Amino acid sequence: MDQPKYRIEIFWSDEDGGYIANVPDLRYCSAFGESYEEALREVLVAMELHLDMLEELDRPIPEKIAGIVGLGYFEVYEDRDHKYRWQFRSVDTGEALVRTSYGYSNKEDLERSMDLFRAHPFGAEVEKLTTE
Repeated sequence: MDQPKYRIEIFWSDEDGGYIANVPDLRYCSAFGESYEEALREVLVAMELHLDMLEELDRPIPEKIAGIVGLGYFEVYEDRDHKYRWQFRSVDTGEALVRTSYGYSNKEDLERSMDLFRAHPFGAEVEKLTTE
């Protein structure tokens, strides 16, 4: 199945003591991780399983975010606390599809986080374009 792209929201939950990753366009599709990267990795698996099950049950696949087609790119920036963050934007719309909620103190950790996103089939055709 050719996987459409969906917005992923990842945030820290004090209540759960970890990161929650949620896919708003796929009802009940979310995951937990003790680290930001683990939450992202787990939600990508959950998303794939969720979409495969919908297809297997011959249920409609929710529409991907309107107007998002083709390649995306990473935008890297430094926040006011001097931490590095990234967001993945649609080339077509400029809309941020995935955004890190975690600030990295060094670029090596930031790159590992981006590599994790790139390595998954949902990010397979991503071309790395960064602005600093």
